[in-house]
Amino acid sequence: MRKHILVYNKDDNEILMEFKSAREMVRYFKIDGKVARTAIVKGEYEDFLLIYKDVSNRKVIYVFDSNTYKLQQEFNSITKALKYAKVNFYTLKTLLENGHSHKGKIYSYKNKL
Repeated sequence: MRKHILVYNKDDNEILMEFKSAREMVRYFKIDGKVARTAIVKGEYEDFLLIYKDVSNRKVIYVFDSNTYKLQQEFNSITKALKYAKVNFYTLKTLLENGHSHKGKIYSYKNKL
């Protein structure tokens, strides 16, 4: 999970910056990571109001039947999809990119074919 951080001006309540991670905020303000974490928890840093939301970069993997194109399974993690497909990571990655079938199944990031 990453924290997307919105930086508001306390006076105008308008968005000044948006950071995709706390590390990005640390680089911008040139502060220590501990200071940034404390500021995020408190919700303010100097004259700025900080609002964060947790964002997951995980993609859902959908498994379809290659004959009927009906949805059969849905996985929230790549580890579970790897165990289901019984292939290695790079094979699953190419199956997801190309859309080819493997043992009667099609693996996709999209919920429709």
